[in-house]
Amino acid sequence: MNKIANLIKIKFIPNPYSGSDGDKILYKTGDLAYYNINGDLVYLQRKDFMINIHGYRVEPTEVENAINSIKGVKESVVAGFNVSKLTRIDNDTRICAGIVTDNNEIEVLKIRKELL
Repeated sequence: MNKIANLIKIKFIPNPYSGSDGDKILYKTGDLAYYNINGDLVYLQRKDFMINIHGYRVEPTEVENAINSIKGVKESVVAGFNVSKLTRIDNDTRICAGIVTDNNEIEVLKIRKELL
């Protein structure tokens, strides 16, 4: 089985909540939610660490790996921050990275250039 077919098999599963006339297949989104007493679905959060930046799904660990591959970088941590209150733009999320280097000589512009 190829990689895509295997991913489809993992993401599309038989719907355990389906009645006789309901949808037979359920898509696993990666979101955590529950049904409340009224039967409403209440969204909690994502199961993974993906963040949505201007409509693009970004995995912070992938950005960390890219930063860590740059010569002179020992380790990094990446997180998304909602800055809507500052920019007055709805759902305005930005990436912020903390970086530990081998020495203090590495420049932010060099890191940005390497990531492009």
